[in-house]
Amino acid sequence: MKRNEKTVVAICTLLIILAIIVFSISSFGSTLKIIIVTLVALILALFSHFIFGKRKSNKSYSKIATKSTIIVLAASLIVGFNLGLLIGFTRTFFPPVGNTFWFGFFPTIIIIVSTELLRKAILDSAFDNKYLVFFVTIALAVFGISAEVNMFTIDSVETGFIVASTVVFPIIAESFLATYLVRRAGITPDLVYRLSRGLYLYVLPIAPNFSQYLYSVMWVVVPFLVYLLVKRDLPEEVVKQGGQTEKARTRDFRFSILALPALAILVTLTILVSGIFRYKMIAIATNSMAPTFERGDAVVYDKEVEPEIGDVLAFVYEGKIITHRIIKISERTNGKVYYTKGDANNTSDNYEIREDLVLGKVSYVVKYIGFPTVLFNEIAGAT
Repeated sequence: MKRNEKTVVAICTLLIILAIIVFSISSFGSTLKIIIVTLVALILALFSHFIFGKRKSNKSYSKIATKSTIIVLAASLIVGFNLGLLIGFTRTFFPPVGNTFWFGFFPTIIIIVSTELLRKAILDSAFDNKYLVFFVTIALAVFGISAEVNMFTIDSVETGFIVASTVVFPIIAESFLATYLVRRAGITPDLVYRLSRGLYLYVLPIAPNFSQYLYSVMWVVVPFLVYLLVKRDLPEEVVKQGGQTEKARTRDFRFSILALPALAILVTLTILVSGIFRYKMIAIATNSMAPTFERGDAVVYDKEVEPEIGDVLAFVYEGKIITHRIIKISERTNGKVYYTKGDANNTSDNYEIREDLVLGKVSYVVKYIGFPTVLFNEIAGAT
């Protein structure tokens, strides 16, 4: 491994460690965490540019990619505001004054610009090492997640799952797009996208009244649309380090093959987690239903099926979502009452479940996919 590449690995490892520390220490308030993240991004960006220097980008590629990025963002804005005519609008943080400026608008600009300058510097150094490029992308995504996740209070597995779908997935998609733009066309189109995505709630007085889940789907889909348009509009040659060029069609096609299924999975997971349609996905935090499903699995429940004896019921009890099997149903004048038991438990649950507490019938089990959410929630709950 080259000397510069070792430095890149060290910087990215430091980013991940700092991100975990900032997220884990509950004694740090959200304001202090914002200040720490902002300063770390700025210092590392300056350090990286001093160590690695700067590689010039192809200006014509930069103009093409910037134009394509603006087209997708403008189209998304137009579509969103047209949908707003049907679903309504909500007020934003505009104008950014007072605390909104100092703890929202201003830090967002500093974090985005510093992070992307850092991305540019270390990608310039690790331009031809695809494994290192991937590591850089993930490290910066983790760092970005630590900055945004502080806005949420994670007090349950359900909240953790929501944060995963509305924060983690969009930031990962955005980080991969940013890396692609920086490598192909330089930092300008990357900054145009990131600043537009990060600041639009501060510069527009109103925004479509989407749920957080629909916003999540949008910010997973839009990066991919930007990637497709930029890939289509840029020449087939890609500028390499040292000014050489190589054909990019095969590599881009391979990336498309990987990106399309990943995009479909991310959008599907986000829709399932949101529960905006018939089915909703939740993570399992205990082994009370083993071996039917276990801790770390995820289950999908159907909100429109009438549960029967023997079905696994998803319901709310004392503010928590529980999934246990129905062993008895009683008819009351004010509706049905369900009695449940975990498959792994020796005794039945010592409470009744009214119909208004029922969420649905568990229809599908997806093994292991809930583990990140469970661990994420446990870390947050322990801080």
